[in-house]
Formats: sequence, C-alpha cells, structure tokens
Amino acid sequence: LRRASYAGALPHSLESDDMGGLLAWPGAVAASREEQRLFPPSHVRFGSPEAHAERQEVAVSVSVDPDGSSQIAVMGPDGSGLLQVTEGDSVDLAPHWVAGRPRTLLFQSAGIGRNASGEPVSLAPFSIEQIDLETGKLTTRAESPRFDYLCPRVGPDGLLYSLRRPWSGRTAAMRTSALRDFLAAPVQGVRALWRWLRKAAARLGGEDAPGLVSKRWELVCHRPGAEPRPLARAVLAFDITPDGAFLVSNGNAVDRIDPDGTRRRLCTAPGLTQLVALGG
Repeated sequence: LRRASYAGALPHSLESDDMGGLLAWPGAVAASREEQRLFPPSHVRFGSPEAHAERQEVAVSVSVDPDGSSQIAVMGPDGSGLLQVTEGDSVDLAPHWVAGRPRTLLFQSAGIGRNASGEPVSLAPFSIEQIDLETGKLTTRAESPRFDYLCPRVGPDGLLYSLRRPWSGRTAAMRTSALRDFLAAPVQGVRALWRWLRKAAARLGGEDAPGLVSKRWELVCHRPGAEPRPLARAVLAFDITPDGAFLVSNGNAVDRIDPDGTRRRLCTAPGLTQLVALGG
C-alpha cells in the first residue's frame, strides 16, 4: 500500500478464499472516481504492492505455486508488462522502492527447505535484500541466523529501517497448509492471521490498546558497520513520514514518534496490520 505517482492513486491487494487481486483507490486528481481492479487467474496471488514515486510502475510479490513460494515482479498500473525480477525457491515479499535510486528495490526474502519428496518443511530467517533492476545485482543488506528482518524502508536520512523479530527456528516436517500459515506470520495480514487478529483485537481492545505482538518485535535502524539499533518495541507495522517521523502500530493502536523521540498516540485501530504514511 503506497501512494502512487499516477494521479495519487493508492494501490493495494485483496485476497479471499477463492481469488486475489490488485486494486487502486483513485487519487484526488484522478479523472475517474472509480476504483481500478486487476484480477489475475485464481491460482495467481498479488501481495504487498508498492507504487513507484516517479514512474508508472508497481512492484508486487507474486505467488503462483500452492506451496507458498513467491517472487517480486514489476508491472504497469494496469497489469501490463509484468516482469519477474527475483527467482529461486524462496518467499520474497514486501518490495520497497529506494528513493533517489529509481531502479533499485528492497525486499525481504527467506529460502524454503524441502525434504527428499520435495515437500516444504522449513523456512530460513528472512533477510533484507536489495536488487538493482538495471544490472540485476543482488546485495544482502541485513541478515541474521537468529532474527527475521521484515518490511524494509529507507528514511529521508538515507538509512535502512526494518522490523526485527526472533526467528522461530522451525525445522520439523510441516504440511503445505501449515507452511502457508507460517509464511503468513504478521507481515502481510493474510487470511489466517487476519481472522486471529480480529478476534484478539476484540478481546484486547480498549483505551490502553495492548499490543498483539511481544516486545521482541522491534523497529530497528541499520547503520553501516554497526549492529541494528532498536527504536521501538512491540511493533507489528510501521512507516516513515516525509519529515522523518515514524508511524508505528502494535496491532491495536497507532503512535507517532517524532525525529526528536517524542511519542504520542494518534488513534486506536483494532486489528491493524499495515500502515502507510501519506504526508508529514
């Protein structure tokens, strides 16, 4: 979910039991007030779309295989010119265009482990990868054998930020459906997790808005040559405003953290799994 360069539209993905699609709410200057909708064949699922700030392009994760693997692709707002830019037996999610580098994408990636029969049985820790679409060069920006690094963002200061959570270390044999549930851990807010979040939010909601994730889920800053530095804990989703403030959610509320560290509650929002900053 990211405001697009084309007439200020807001592209987002939608998934149900039977189908998935890519949609875009029209912007204030759009010629038409109708929502744009792109529905691929039922076995194809689009996720985590991010529109380019300057070009009429959308980066998405695309899943075709029923085992949960997915790759990053780039296409036009109407679905034309779909180009897969990552490959491999992996789960590639959450693409993010790097400001000032118009042909560079960040994304999170984890390899899938399989048994001798080819069935998925495990998932490696998610790392943050960077790809140059002009050269195809792939660079690992953040990785750890103990943590997942998720939802990469580059702030106005040029630094990399991400969510960090403990890696589960799951290696036992898993059914395909179980792996899909595991892959759906609170990053995308897909079906199984969304149902759980709604129920949990209904139980936990209130003025205090306790979080839906533990304090070990952290927003961290990655500085070259240094260990990631935690900025906030119990974070399920975040985004960065143009003036460098952070919007963070624990799943039940949204806070703003200003560049000077001042933090204030903006609203309660039970079951919120994704944030997008539209302005300062």
